[in-house]
Amino acid sequence: MLKHFEYKKYKGSIEFSKVDNCFYGRIVNIIDLVNYEAKSVSDLKKYFIEAVKSYSEQIK
Repeated sequence: MLKHFEYKKYKGSIEFSKVDNCFYGRIVNIIDLVNYEAKSVSDLKKYFIEAVKSYSEQIK
C-alpha cells in the first residue's frame, strides 16, 4: 500500500481511522494545515489533488 501521494511538488499523507471508518491525510510539506478525507484510497488521491490545486490557488 502507498505511504504517501505526490502531486507537483507536494506530498500528502495516507492514514486510516478505524473510529470513523475512512481514509484521511494532509499535505505534509507546507506550513499551513490542509486536510482531506475519503472512503477509499483512490478517492483520497482525487481529494489530495483537489486540495493541492486549491492550496496553490490560495497562495498565489
